[in-house]
Amino acid sequence: MLQQQQVQPIQQDVAQIQQYDIEDAKTRKEKEKEFDKQRQAEIEEERIVEMKERVSKISSFIPISFYFRVLIGFVLIIAFPLVYTIVAVVASLQNTKYDHVIFLSGYRTTLMMIMASLACNMAVVFRQKIPKNDEQIPPFSVANPFWNTLRHMKNNVSELQNLVGSQINTIVLLGTANSGIEATGDSIIDGATAVRTITSGSQTEVIQYNSTQCFENKIGSCEKQERVYSLFGQFKGLEALLGMLYASATILTNLELKDDQGQQINTITMKTPEIQILISLMIYDLRGGCTRYRAAILSYRLLLLLNVICVK
Repeated sequence: MLQQQQVQPIQQDVAQIQQYDIEDAKTRKEKEKEFDKQRQAEIEEERIVEMKERVSKISSFIPISFYFRVLIGFVLIIAFPLVYTIVAVVASLQNTKYDHVIFLSGYRTTLMMIMASLACNMAVVFRQKIPKNDEQIPPFSVANPFWNTLRHMKNNVSELQNLVGSQINTIVLLGTANSGIEATGDSIIDGATAVRTITSGSQTEVIQYNSTQCFENKIGSCEKQERVYSLFGQFKGLEALLGMLYASATILTNLELKDDQGQQINTITMKTPEIQILISLMIYDLRGGCTRYRAAILSYRLLLLLNVICVK
């Protein structure tokens, strides 16, 4: 019993010492972790300080002129797209006006081609059965898409056709700002804008009125001496050819060929002088002159755009 009483305090002391050792071990581990964290923070701070020193050293080597060059380069990079945008907007506004003129000029050429086609139809006998019922023939306002799209302007389409037809030549040649333009009462027609294409000494004036030997439509066509029926030598520009075309068309449309019984007879053939004039004009000089006239309008437009760009 005495020995057991002596052993128990010793065991308690040993257990207490072991517990102290465990607590000391935990404390040491926590202290080691805190030390590692502090060490890592110090290392990171040292790295930041080192990077700042390196950056400051690098910036000290960059001259001040470098920053000016960067600024100038940035301005130049921004300036070119800005100038291009301004020029594009100005050019598009100018194109809007001149494209209207080119459309009218091209539409007039189309009308002349239709006149020549109608003349051929008058000269060549129809081989198909002509419908007797008027309802079988489609009305012109429906068959022609150009006039058909103008129904939203006026109720009387034929009246509108007459208004446009009387203004086309003046608008193309003299522009809408000319005193010869009369108000039609239709806001769409009166609101059309077109720049004057014929001015003193302009290429369009030369093509329209000056004397010339030929308007070449195809390569080598001017070598043919008698290419246009009843036309020899020089002629007074495109205006003379247009006069021949209109006169021939007027004669053909006003012909009233009737027999003794008063019935209409068809004596118009391909050998009729007016037919030969219309077709030869549209094959050779008149078509070539219209092509040159349109090219002159385009070149004048390009010159005007270049002047606008230079001014800007």
